[in-house]
Amino acid sequence: KSLTVSIFILLIVTTQAYPNEPFLQIYEYGQMLYKNPRGIGCHKCHGEHAKGMTIAKYRHKSKQKEIKTRDIRHISYENFIYVFKKSPPSIMPQYRLTEAELQTLH
Repeated sequence: KSLTVSIFILLIVTTQAYPNEPFLQIYEYGQMLYKNPRGIGCHKCHGEHAKGMTIAKYRHKSKQKEIKTRDIRHISYENFIYVFKKSPPSIMPQYRLTEAELQTLH
């Protein structure tokens, strides 16, 4: 209980000392969205550092196959938006993110 009170007091002091600073920095907000935008986070398929990863391996007609996600660290904003708004159906969840959330994630 005392830890909760201490955190609350620190929060009040911090917001009073820096009234023009946002509670979360844009980078922190982007990290939160990456971990959990709407239920399942981007990190589950694209990895902790957005480098992409193998999400499934299987055999098809006696050949080993993989489903891999791509590295999303350096894609253009236009390609990034395309995935969320205009892309054809894919394995990726279709999130309903606001324009501000999309800009923060990119």
